[in-house]
Amino acid sequence: MNFLKENLFLTVTVAIVIVGVSLAVVLKHSEDSKADEYAEKCAKLGGQIVSLASGGINEDRKDAAERHVRKMGFVAGEIKEDSVRRSRSGYQVMRFQIGEKEIPAFPVELFKDRERLHWLVSGQYGQQVGALLKLLKPTVPPGDTEIALEADRIRAQESPREKTDKTGSPALPTGAVRPTEPRRRTEDGRIPFGRSESRGFGASEVRRPEVRRGSNLTGADGGPTIEGRAMESVVLRRSNQGWIYADRNSMFKASGPDSTHYNEVKLWFRQVSLWIQQDIIETIILTNKQVRPESGSGGNEGVSASAVKRLMGIDIYGYVLGQTSSAGEFGRGDAFGQPAAPASMDVSLMYLNPEEGTSSPDVPKLTQHACNKLYDVVHYKFTVVMPMKHLHRLQKNLCKRNYHTILLVKVGRSAGSTGQTHHRGGEASGSKQQPGGLFYYGPDSVREVEITAQLLMLADWTRGRWNQQAKDWDENYPPLMPVDFLKLMSQKDPGVLRPEDTKRLPATDAPVGGVFGSEFKRRGPS
Repeated sequence: MNFLKENLFLTVTVAIVIVGVSLAVVLKHSEDSKADEYAEKCAKLGGQIVSLASGGINEDRKDAAERHVRKMGFVAGEIKEDSVRRSRSGYQVMRFQIGEKEIPAFPVELFKDRERLHWLVSGQYGQQVGALLKLLKPTVPPGDTEIALEADRIRAQESPREKTDKTGSPALPTGAVRPTEPRRRTEDGRIPFGRSESRGFGASEVRRPEVRRGSNLTGADGGPTIEGRAMESVVLRRSNQGWIYADRNSMFKASGPDSTHYNEVKLWFRQVSLWIQQDIIETIILTNKQVRPESGSGGNEGVSASAVKRLMGIDIYGYVLGQTSSAGEFGRGDAFGQPAAPASMDVSLMYLNPEEGTSSPDVPKLTQHACNKLYDVVHYKFTVVMPMKHLHRLQKNLCKRNYHTILLVKVGRSAGSTGQTHHRGGEASGSKQQPGGLFYYGPDSVREVEITAQLLMLADWTRGRWNQQAKDWDENYPPLMPVDFLKLMSQKDPGVLRPEDTKRLPATDAPVGGVFGSEFKRRGPS
């Protein structure tokens, strides 16, 4: 013990050395084991690489990959072909009976007399818009005259003999004229002096009944007055006469030709607007049909049983052109392989509208789709009054029709009894709802809903399909879009035109607007 105490430092040093050597031996053995394991794995991987290289390409896998690529290309082609066929069958161009022949409005080159074509399109457009409106089973709110007549009827019915005139006979409703007895003739057939069988010039006119809505709807006791009851009666009657409130002002109105200028660009825009209105109207009809059986009533409940209770207006913004950024113009982005705009770029979309020219309003940028070589894009909006519980159904039905995509939905104020006017194209349209309420929507709470959407139209259908083998346009898909419209598109964004579209441009030397009597030239790429 004394030895250890006297040599404590030496003893501790020897112990530390022994422990360190032991740890080194153990660690070395562990590292050698790991190194051997890693070396074994590398050797095995190298052998697999050598085996793969010496074995060549797996032909089965290569053939399977090639078959998959061909199948995907075939499926993509079939989808495109089916889409073109569906567009052609679902969107019919306006047609006219000329003698024994039925001639389509497009291509316009089929008409030698372009002036006649423009007036034919104007008439046909109005007829088809009216036919679409009629399909909605529309009704309109009552007017002042109708309410006043109903008030007079109620007043006469409730107190038929309380009021008498100077002769003691019951008083007639306001504005009515008591019939007079035919004047007796003398024996020689003459009418006595001062008498007449008819009310001629100078006779007093029948006063048109009037109604003032507002303070006269409620009596002193707080109950409804005769005017108030009359308004309620005719409003309910009108509401039960149709499925939806709509009139001519609810539809899009494209301007017609004048006597000095016949614009083929406007002709084409009329046709496109007609197709879009057709889809909107059919969507509303389908939505109402789906909801009305669920009302649980066997009778006709009119507007109150419908999902969409009022169509306030339709706007066609125009073709979407010219996606540009701070870095300059770039390819129009889409889901078909073309590059999209980087998120950091400031995207700007332009509307091409022959009614208003080219404009750049606050365009919804949800899809960033614009016209390109594959398809054309048109933006539009429509405003309705409906309960929120049916909004999803309406949107789903719209998107099921062709290539519609909803870009923006705005829910406005409650469509109650406050005054409201729909604004379209710089002019107020639709009826203004006065205090007291001329529109009856039923017990459900309703709101104004503005839906902005886009329609994609494949270029093979609207601009035509060129048959390279026959060196001519496909008989089933002729170039519907007028050359003047292609000119206008190329001026704003030349990148949207296909080679066959560009070849059509020299087919006419006329400025935008067209020339009457030009022969139809079936020109395309050589």
